[in-house]
Amino acid sequence: MFWLEGRPVDIEGSIKISGYSKKQETFARISGYCEQNDIHSPHVTVYGPLVYSAWLRLPQEVNKETKKMFIEEVMGLVELSPLKGITVGLPGVNGLSTEQRKRLTIAV
Repeated sequence: MFWLEGRPVDIEGSIKISGYSKKQETFARISGYCEQNDIHSPHVTVYGPLVYSAWLRLPQEVNKETKKMFIEEVMGLVELSPLKGITVGLPGVNGLSTEQRKRLTIAV
């Protein structure tokens, strides 16, 4: 409910995704948010931001070996493992392609 001209107004409607009614129980599991701007330091390798992200996001109780396994798993999921040691570089100049840069953002 919201207010319009000092009176409460009910809002009704439905949410559709690709023409199908949204099912809340599956929607949360298949959707996510990814920043549109792929902002990465051009001087680090693909592996660097993933290590940094893992150390910031995973609980302190997770040991170093487990964090490393997690990083390797995520790199595999987004198909970045072969690029592990590649420098990120500058967009459109050198380093990762736009598509590879987006996958790195998703992985982070």
